Parts: sequence; structure tokens; C-alpha cells
Amino acid sequence: MTEAQNIPEAPFDRAEAARRLGVKESWLRDHRNDIPFVRMGRFIRYTQECLDAYLDRQTVDMRTKHRPLPRRMTPTEMRRAGLIP
Repeated sequence: MTEAQNIPEAPFDRAEAARRLGVKESWLRDHRNDIPFVRMGRFIRYTQECLDAYLDRQTVDMRTKHRPLPRRMTPTEMRRAGLIP
């Protein structure tokens, strides 16, 4: 593994997060409490890991047709998962 592969992707803004999820920015703003994010001063930024964590919680297993209730990760859980420093 080279050094370049160890560098994490920089957090991105709401417009980029909305584009990656395929939703409008207003939808993302309205669902901010459901989707993990990183606060950088007064700015809210997202990482691909945050978006992936949200999508994992929303995925329905069609074999059991069961979806666990969505739950926002606590900051401690996000740190342990390596989503935030």
C-alpha cells in the first residue's frame, strides 16, 4: 500500500453529499439528524463513510423484509468506527 492510499478523502459539503445520495440539498438538510455528519466549526461536512453508514442502516433485507429502526450514531461510536478523528 502506498502513502497516497492512506490519505483519507476530505470531507465534503451538503451539495456534494446530496449529489452522491441522489437527493436534493433540501432533503439532506431536512434529514440531517438521521445522517451522520462532521461539524467543522460552523460548517457541516460529510464523509463517504458517514453516507455509507446511513445507507447501511436504511438497507432492507428482502429475505426477512425486516429493517431495523434507524438510529443515529453517537460521536463515540463514530470515533470508534474511524469516521471522525
